[in-house]
Amino acid sequence: MAKKYNSKDLIKYTVAQMKRRRYATAHAFWVFAFENFLEEAYKKVTGSEPDPNLTNREITDLLGRRGYNWRQLKNLNWKRNQIIHNAFINEDESGEFSRLTEELGYVIFNDKKSLKERKEEIDTELALE
Repeated sequence: MAKKYNSKDLIKYTVAQMKRRRYATAHAFWVFAFENFLEEAYKKVTGSEPDPNLTNREITDLLGRRGYNWRQLKNLNWKRNQIIHNAFINEDESGEFSRLTEELGYVIFNDKKSLKERKEEIDTELALE
């Protein structure tokens, strides 16, 4: 059985991949981190696994009614869809993907650490695991 990673691990892998300039892989980890965060938050709020037929939008709406920042989750879900269905987002250091990674870090870790601070904490060896 494959190991299940939590959203905190996955966002760390995202940052490690960004540090190594592997942006396509970083995008994939970002999407996995967001989707796992939604699943974890749903379990925390309802005490059960999400129904597989629920969309991310429906989970986002439910979480918004239960105290999570609905507007922020809606924006992150929209960006997730953009990454998956359209194209990769600008990957330069000051670009949109860096801002989104920082924002998702705020949501997952419930803190206000900048992407720069997170990068200093995360070893690029994570990108090799």
